[in-house]
Amino acid sequence: MAYQYFKAALSHWLNQKGNSRKVLQIEAGFKKSLLSQLLSKKREKPISYENQVKIAKGCGFDYLSFLQFGKALLEEEVPLIPLKEKQPSLTKNFRDKDRAIRIIKKLAQAEQLNEAALDKIESQIDLELKYLEKTESLKKKTVNGQE
Repeated sequence: MAYQYFKAALSHWLNQKGNSRKVLQIEAGFKKSLLSQLLSKKREKPISYENQVKIAKGCGFDYLSFLQFGKALLEEEVPLIPLKEKQPSLTKNFRDKDRAIRIIKKLAQAEQLNEAALDKIESQIDLELKYLEKTESLKKKTVNGQE
């Protein structure tokens, strides 16, 4: 029965305005292909406990609260915690929140225009991050006199 509660809470979360598989992918730390496999309507096998926990966390809940929320939905009770209030903040790790929001909006716009373009943008960001990490590492070594 717990898996039914999980599915109800997840379905409800995904149907809330502002939520999407993309948001869940980012917050739960899944690769796009894995999340698609996990959430496929053709999937007969239940999602593993470990992945359920990651998904619940990506939705802004601890696992037990997520199940309680799903149970309340299935039993047509008013959930104790409105789902919107528990949503994760995509901007929480940014120093400049306004800039983060602008970037997220641009990514959403790119995805609407062409989802493949978003994959290219993500690849480019990954390359830039690797370059920045290497550059910072070299700077630290130089400052510490290791080179």
